[in-house]
Amino acid sequence: MTGLNDGSVEDAARKFCVPDGVPRILATPYPFQVFQSPGFATIVYEQNHVFRTIPLDRPVPKDEDLVAYPYYSGNSFGHWEDGTLVVVTKGFNEKTFIDAGGLPHSDRLLVTERIRKINGGKVLEDVATVEDPVMFTKPWTTRFVYDSHPEVRIDTAYICGEKHRDISRVRGALR
Repeated sequence: MTGLNDGSVEDAARKFCVPDGVPRILATPYPFQVFQSPGFATIVYEQNHVFRTIPLDRPVPKDEDLVAYPYYSGNSFGHWEDGTLVVVTKGFNEKTFIDAGGLPHSDRLLVTERIRKINGGKVLEDVATVEDPVMFTKPWTTRFVYDSHPEVRIDTAYICGEKHRDISRVRGALR
C-alpha cells in the first residue's frame, strides 16, 4: 500500500493546495483547457488553479540551468511534430508525487508528453513517458485520453479544501 493510501505520507496538494505536479495532474477528474498563442501553449487546470505555461520557441535547457528554479509542476518546453505537441518537463522539486497513491520521484524526474487529437479531433490523447534514474530502472509510459466537454467551464470559484462540484453528473464521466 502506498503512503497516501495508508496515511503515512502527507499530501500537500490536498492539505495546502499546492500543484499536483506532472504526471499526477494529468489524471485530474476536473476540467482543464489548452490555449495556444504565438510562442506558447498554456494548460489551465481547475484543480488548485494550476497553470502550465509551455514556451514553444526555445530549446530545453540543460539540467544545471534549472537547478535554481525547481517547481511543483516542473519547467515545461514544447515543440510541434506534425500534429503532435511534444512537451518536455523537468526541473521539479521533490514535493509532488507521480500518482494519486503517493509514488515519489526525485529532482531528476523527466516527463515527455506527446499530446494530439484523435478520433477525428473529438478526443485529446496525452502519452507521457516518465524517466527518473534515481527512482526507476527504466523509463515507462502512461496514456491519458480526454473527451471534449464544451458545455463544461472551469470553475473559477474552485477553492481547495472546500466541497467540490459533483463531476459524476458530467456526461461521459466515469461513475
